Amino acid sequence: MARTTDKRAAGRDAGPQTLDELKARVAHALPAAFEQAQTSAATHQKNWAALHKLHAQAADIHDTTPKKRDAAYGGTLVFEQWFIDMVERVVSVKKGAGGGVAERLIKFISGYVKFVNEKATEDGSADEEDTFAFRFVTHLMNHLLVGFVAKDKIVRYRCVQIVAESVAFLGAIDEKLYRSLRAGFLARTEDKEVPVRVQTVVALGKMQASDDPDDREEKIEDVLLDILQHDPSGDVRRTALLSAPLLPRTLPTLLTRIRDSDATVRRTLLSNILTKLKAANLTPEQLARVVSCGLRDRDENVKGAARALVAGWIPAARKDEPVKNEEIDALLDFVQLFDIASSAESLQSALECIFDVRRDILDKLEFAEEYWLEMTPEKAVLARVFVEYCTKNKDEARMERALPVVTALAFRVQDAVNGLEDDGEKSGEEEFVAGEMLRMAALLDYADEIGRRKMFALVRDMLSQESLPDALVAPCLDVLRVLSASERDLIRVVVEIVHEVRDPQDEAEADEVEAAMGLADDDDEGEDGEGPSEKAPKPPKEQKKLEDMEPEERERMVALDLRSLALCIGMLERVNGSFEENSTLEGILADLIIPSVKRKETILRERGLVSLGLCCLIAKRMALNSFQLFLGQIQTAPEPLKIRVLQIAFDIMMVHEAEFLGPRAVVGEGKMVDFLLHTLENTESDEVQSVLCVGLSKLMLSGMITDERVLKALVLAYLSPQTADNQSLRQCLAYFLPVYCFSSSKNQRRMAEIAVPMFTVMHQVRADLDDDGIMVSQAQVGELLLEWTNPENQIDIPGVKHDETVHLDLAVEIAQALYDEEMEIANKKILCQMMSKVFIPNEIDDDKLRTLVVLLSNIQLRRPIHDTTAKNALDRFEKSLRKKFADKLEGVSEEDYRKLEHLSKLFEFLDAMPEVEEDEPPAPKKRGASRANKSTTPKPNAKTPARKRRKSGDSDDDSDNDVGSRATASRTASPTPTPAREKHSRSAAPKKSLAVDPESDEDEEASDDDDDQDEEDDEEADDDDRSPGSSTSRPSSKSATAVAASDDEDDSDDDDDGQSARSALTDDEDGATPVAVSKNQKAPSAKRKERATARTPSNRASKKPRNRSPAQNPKTPKRKEALKRVRSEAAEAQSPPRKRLKEVTNGRSKRGASRAVQSDASSEDES
Repeated sequence: MARTTDKRAAGRDAGPQTLDELKARVAHALPAAFEQAQTSAATHQKNWAALHKLHAQAADIHDTTPKKRDAAYGGTLVFEQWFIDMVERVVSVKKGAGGGVAERLIKFISGYVKFVNEKATEDGSADEEDTFAFRFVTHLMNHLLVGFVAKDKIVRYRCVQIVAESVAFLGAIDEKLYRSLRAGFLARTEDKEVPVRVQTVVALGKMQASDDPDDREEKIEDVLLDILQHDPSGDVRRTALLSAPLLPRTLPTLLTRIRDSDATVRRTLLSNILTKLKAANLTPEQLARVVSCGLRDRDENVKGAARALVAGWIPAARKDEPVKNEEIDALLDFVQLFDIASSAESLQSALECIFDVRRDILDKLEFAEEYWLEMTPEKAVLARVFVEYCTKNKDEARMERALPVVTALAFRVQDAVNGLEDDGEKSGEEEFVAGEMLRMAALLDYADEIGRRKMFALVRDMLSQESLPDALVAPCLDVLRVLSASERDLIRVVVEIVHEVRDPQDEAEADEVEAAMGLADDDDEGEDGEGPSEKAPKPPKEQKKLEDMEPEERERMVALDLRSLALCIGMLERVNGSFEENSTLEGILADLIIPSVKRKETILRERGLVSLGLCCLIAKRMALNSFQLFLGQIQTAPEPLKIRVLQIAFDIMMVHEAEFLGPRAVVGEGKMVDFLLHTLENTESDEVQSVLCVGLSKLMLSGMITDERVLKALVLAYLSPQTADNQSLRQCLAYFLPVYCFSSSKNQRRMAEIAVPMFTVMHQVRADLDDDGIMVSQAQVGELLLEWTNPENQIDIPGVKHDETVHLDLAVEIAQALYDEEMEIANKKILCQMMSKVFIPNEIDDDKLRTLVVLLSNIQLRRPIHDTTAKNALDRFEKSLRKKFADKLEGVSEEDYRKLEHLSKLFEFLDAMPEVEEDEPPAPKKRGASRANKSTTPKPNAKTPARKRRKSGDSDDDSDNDVGSRATASRTASPTPTPAREKHSRSAAPKKSLAVDPESDEDEEASDDDDDQDEEDDEEADDDDRSPGSSTSRPSSKSATAVAASDDEDDSDDDDDGQSARSALTDDEDGATPVAVSKNQKAPSAKRKERATARTPSNRASKKPRNRSPAQNPKTPKRKEALKRVRSEAAEAQSPPRKRLKEVTNGRSKRGASRAVQSDASSEDES
């Protein structure tokens, strides 16, 4: 049968010599190896060696069967088929089943692929295509590729997983196989299962090193970056992040994941990707972004990874040359990597993180004398952050040990300020250094009197200089506030400086004044060293009017006024006392602030209004007198000034609440709210809208405003599509609305009271939009309202009891809204779904429970909901409510509820609406008829030609005879759309009618009874004679009178439609009823004809096919007399009326008959 031909077999151990022996050996060895591999990974290496030995022996056995294809590979084929059979048993195992059995077997399979290729490499045959290793890998991969498109998601996952584990060990493979693998993995990137996409990304990451795409193919690297940015699964994005190459061209895309929505992805970037880089590999912008986003992340794990990353960058940032103070130099090298001017906050966060994590560096920090000799921005920032860190942690001992004395620092600050006089290229750096030194000086301990006096004199002199940059005014005032003994001294010194700035004296005049006053340089300060405590400020000299000044003088005067106003603003921002306690401010108010408000220059007027607003914060009387001025500026000022004035107005209202928002408000109670809402509604500026929403949110959150209109306006602003691009407004309200609702039960109840009205308003907003894609859906609006009003979300406050009945009251509001007849069915469906999600506590008020139960039980009687999903949701909620409170509701009927006085208004509300019987559900469709119905059934309200034929072809005396037409029409009407059902319910309302004669009324009643019998017969005929694929016209529930009158109506319609309807009529020679037959409709069967004949009165008038010509006028007196005679005969021969069906559809028949009688009466009057 088979023989060995390889000479190498002689040197091996005794193995299978024939193909049958090989089959027996493989059948035993492979299952045994796989059985051992699934229990423990420790046996993998031993089994790989055993299988490889058997595999090599199988390669020496050939199949000698005549004309056998691939006879030379008979042994290897046996081994490969058994191996693939074992693999097929693995691919159907679910993920996680058996404690990781499948995972161990997949490791075993991929490990054997690696083992085979390594052995081939050792033998020197790795590049040959005719080795058993090459054939084995090719056969296995081609077989697994078939599973890539399997219908079973488990099979797809396992096949992709096995190939992904093995793809790095395939060795030399055929180009065709590589293209197949590449195409298969690229197709699996769109798989709907997340685990499949994860394994696909793993495999693509391993294949990208050997990727060689064609010109029309996309690179694997680009595919991975696209998945990294756009895949909806966080697991897939994390895997793509680990698989993507870390290169300069891919780094910007990788860094975008620092703001990923998944915390795991963000942590992976910080702990696995960026740790491979040095801080110097990032640009200053990238470095600042990583530090800012990482250290401020909301997830503690992400924040911890960022702290470890930043702390680990310090050794990598150090230089190689030896330095004296290694710690400081390492920190300075790190600081130089940042753009200090634009990313000062990120740099400060990074340095504070280093101080926290690297305590060894913090302990060795010492700023010696030589550190301050030549200050740079990096040195200034490092020193200032160190001082702030020690102050924040109350570590004065460390700060005192690391810094020089205050007097020495004062001289260093003076050197930095003196450097501002140079107008060279480094003026910006000198200004930054001076600012950092001043911020550090505000945090020092001034127990040293000499240092305190030196710093006070230095800062006061700086503020008196016209050349002082505006950016340094605030730091100087901070130092001055620390050096002043009280707020009164601070105000007095600043007022003096303002007078000096606006009324400068010559140096000679100043010396004469000082000599006359007998003051020396060292005696300028009072006892505490904070300045002359007894000397009052000198009033300024009388100045020329602006109109009398030259342009240069006017420009200089404007600059001085701006500086003076900047000093006033900075001073007033640092004052907490009242205006009356500081009489020094009255002079500066009258001489500087009030005139600036009246100036035409916008910037002067803006600073003047800001100064006046700050004065109003500490002076209630001034606020009452000046508030109208601010309101006027809101309406007329340009946008930048309007924003500042709005901020001032909100600050004044928050400080003086009772005078502007209470019952004693100077502008009238509620008028202030009206003004603000009017401004919010009519403004088009995003910034103004944002300021208004921020201010109103503060007033609402503090409880100063409780008006529901404001809450409605804020909810509308948050959900309106017009504010979709206003991110500052959306961010503010996204924080405010949950906090406002969850912080207080009263606030949550206020939100519940406006929930249903806001739901309706948002529907109106959506209806007014041309494209509602930019707006949240009504279902999302409902979810937000439910979340905000859920009592379970309230914050636990000690000593405060939560109101758990908020959702119960909301359920009552929703139930009442369902009685609104004008509400669309889609909105009612959402409200019903909201009702099923409300939180009902275990203990509730009996009156509220009864109210809700009565409303729910009457909805289907008075305002039925024609939607199965909504109706089922409402029924489930009512059943759960009755089950939960069965002890309170058992044995109580609606009559008992009517006797309760507190429910009288509720029943008055319900009794005002008549009861409406709910439609029966449509009859189930039989198979085969759906396609015909879908394609041929006309719309419910459309007046189609088929319907006209039905009108023209009915008998004039009895509609019962039209059995075939009714039976087919019943099949068509079974899937009745919702709008038709709504139309039925409206027919129950009273209708206006024309004056008719008694004969017409009798005919109408008779026709109504006929219609009832017709509908019963229709149901019987529909079950017996329905044929699949038939298509009919829409049924018309007209009575005999209605059909007779419809003849007149049809004749007055378009001639084409009437002619088409008349041409479809057929004639029954035996007196059978003419039937309207549509194009695809079958003729009535013999059985249906017999049934129709049995019900037809014997004295029925026959009717021939009508082929009217234009000369025939249906409105002639003879025609009218014939119609009246036919109706009279039909009424006499009609059987006694049967009991009407209790369905709303009969209302439609009655309405149609009424219209027909009215039309007939009108026609008679005309004739």
